[in-house]
Amino acid sequence: MLFEKEKIKGLLLDFDMTLGNHELSAYRTIREILEEYITDIDPKSYKMEAMAQDMLTWNLKGMVKPTEMLLRLKEKYGYEIVIDDFNNVWSEKHKEHVELYDGVLETLAYLHEKYQICVVTDGNERRQKYKAEKSGILPYVDYVVTSAEVGHTKPHPAIYQKAMELLKMKPEEVLFIGDRFSSDLLGANELGIACIWVWPRDGRIAEAPIDRIYEFKELKTLL
Repeated sequence: MLFEKEKIKGLLLDFDMTLGNHELSAYRTIREILEEYITDIDPKSYKMEAMAQDMLTWNLKGMVKPTEMLLRLKEKYGYEIVIDDFNNVWSEKHKEHVELYDGVLETLAYLHEKYQICVVTDGNERRQKYKAEKSGILPYVDYVVTSAEVGHTKPHPAIYQKAMELLKMKPEEVLFIGDRFSSDLLGANELGIACIWVWPRDGRIAEAPIDRIYEFKELKTLL
């Protein structure tokens, strides 16, 4: 579904991989963990870098939990990292390394003069709202809706409906901007919300009819 600019009054924005540079944040989190728990390897060695890059690849696949990364690390490299409640430890460390893509704050400032904005994100409410605050986006965002407070993750309709309820807008009046078809875009599309696909790396294509950008800051010319 292609969007009609003149009808749009509000924007629903994904956070990770749309506003936030999850790849960079994850890499820094992985580096912190490896250097803290594996002390018999030079942090600048190729072996340490190989482990970090593998863990990053596993993480970016999106379906591998932090605990699974540790199991794969042990299986491939022979290093066992034992951390109680590692999923929680990962999330706590990760939120401290939040990074935005280049130009995000300037673009949000521009968009907020024209549209109401709601961030729609999966995850723990406290952590996600902390990331939003730490990243500096809150002055340009009207609401932050998390899957934890709604009780469903994307693409469940409830999370988008909550955002529209807060904005007091209908599906045809909002535009969803996100990176993943399987969660972000599919759920919005099934509610009749027009979408923009932001994919920060070249090489991936889509045949579904959708407006596509490579960087969030391109919205300054599109909207």
